[in-house]
Amino acid sequence: MNAPVARDRAFSRLPMLTIFAGAAGSIALPWVPNALTTRVRGAIAEDIASRKGLSLTPEARDTLSALAFEQAGLRPISRILRFSAARVALRFLPLGAVLPGTLAAFSAFALGHLFERYLTQHRTSAATRIDEEEARRIRTALDLAVLHILRARPASSSKGDSKSEDLRDAVTQLVDKVLLGAATVPSLVLERLEAAFDESFIA
Repeated sequence: MNAPVARDRAFSRLPMLTIFAGAAGSIALPWVPNALTTRVRGAIAEDIASRKGLSLTPEARDTLSALAFEQAGLRPISRILRFSAARVALRFLPLGAVLPGTLAAFSAFALGHLFERYLTQHRTSAATRIDEEEARRIRTALDLAVLHILRARPASSSKGDSKSEDLRDAVTQLVDKVLLGAATVPSLVLERLEAAFDESFIA
């Protein structure tokens, strides 16, 4: 009776840790956001691994908790994205104020969601310890999946217009379209993120 309750509480940590990462990424100080965000990411990785009965070596935790695109082969991408984010912040100050925290939160959620997906669907090793080499493979797949999302164009809906009679006025139709479109974005992003991640582990 207690086990399902404990498991549900464990699953609920990711949304809160995502919020913590977003808050840490929003701190307007030179190095504090990166340090705090890295700590939160490490806690996310450790929590998910322990719930699966696995351990992370210190090197594996460092690899998983490092900021996005900080692996050796992806550092040029990291510099490009940070430069682009800085340009956006200079041009659109209100957006620039929330952009670092938003990216930190999204990256932290992606880490937690995809790391758990890897352990559930793609891991074939029977070892109870995740080492640096395995963590590096996970991070490469994760970073490339996130990059795929950042570069992808919004998908247009493939569903045709409803055949039923639309009794709404023009303003209501427009507002409904905007609201429903915005509500659809998270699920579309998650589907693309998972698909891009899965491709890295399909032989």
